Amino acid sequence: MPIAQPAAARDKLVTIQQSSDAVDAGGHPSESWATLAQVWMSKEDVGATEKYENGQVSAPFDSVWEMPYLDSMDPERVNVPKLRRLLYRGRFYDIQEALLLQRHEGRAIRLKTLAASTI
Repeated sequence: MPIAQPAAARDKLVTIQQSSDAVDAGGHPSESWATLAQVWMSKEDVGATEKYENGQVSAPFDSVWEMPYLDSMDPERVNVPKLRRLLYRGRFYDIQEALLLQRHEGRAIRLKTLAASTI
């Protein structure tokens, strides 16, 4: 099991957003996001292996974040990649994978993300 980073390394204040089912004026489903929490996290930019998929080059993830345990982000309780995303410094990060870490000081959550659009 991966070793979690020390809490002191969590120096980025990140907004966690949750997906909300919404309906537009025409009665069609539309994607909307609401703020769930703001949490201090650590961030590591990684050189993920790129692959060619659907006619374009893509990477499975490009950043790894670590945060303290939150019940609302527990990957054993919530489909984190489907229902959550991160917002940091005007950029959205789509969560590709969430992993629950166990360590002496308590639990933590590691998120692998792919940078998406900016605001």
